[in-house]
Amino acid sequence: MRIAARIGLVANGALHVLIGGVAIGVALGAGGDAAQSGVLTAIAATPGGFLVLWTAAAGLGGLALWQLTDAAWVGTRDPAKIAYRGTKAAGKAVGFASVGALAAFVAVGGRSDGDSTARGFSEWALSSPVGGAVLLVAAGLVGALGVGFAVRGVMRTFREDLSIPPDALGSVVTAVGVFGHIAKGVSFLLVAGLLVSAAVVSDPERAGGLDGALSAVRDRPYGVALLIVIAAGLIAFGIYLGARARYLRR
Repeated sequence: MRIAARIGLVANGALHVLIGGVAIGVALGAGGDAAQSGVLTAIAATPGGFLVLWTAAAGLGGLALWQLTDAAWVGTRDPAKIAYRGTKAAGKAVGFASVGALAAFVAVGGRSDGDSTARGFSEWALSSPVGGAVLLVAAGLVGALGVGFAVRGVMRTFREDLSIPPDALGSVVTAVGVFGHIAKGVSFLLVAGLLVSAAVVSDPERAGGLDGALSAVRDRPYGVALLIVIAAGLIAFGIYLGARARYLRR
């Protein structure tokens, strides 16, 4: 299970590096789909891509199981801490399993568009009497994830997930972890902002996934520079995940 967890972390890290690279292309006007689904689809189109995707899916599934063991093995008797740690670990497990399932879906020939999915969800929600409230709740959940990542980066609590190496290397791992977590948080907050916009004006076309959020940033004043910083942060988050695989705690 430890080996599977490391494979999953490397796969997730490589995915974030690729997403960051595509985001830089978006910033410079080269186009491309920076959503996870778009990057996975691009991998599937390469020779041997299906094997890479199945390996990633298996590793991410193992990583999800690893997180569930983290939920079970909480070294405290404090009920509040047990609930917090268990909920956090279970949430991570669901996230990793979702990406793994998406990788498997693309590996068998499925196709998914993050922006289209977000717009479809928004259109479905807005067709109901409480559609605006549904979108705002979804935006709140996505925004909470973003705040959680950003706070985790600022407070450096991510260091509890790995054994930080000594000396200069440890400082580098911490630095990329801080930068990466903050950038990951900002990307979630951008998606939440699109959902809020769609709810306020009752227009599902305003919603979108990560690719739509990054494109929206690019079209703002100083957007290209900000988008490059976010893209670099996503690459840093991928590097951090690779470091976590190498120095995985427990």
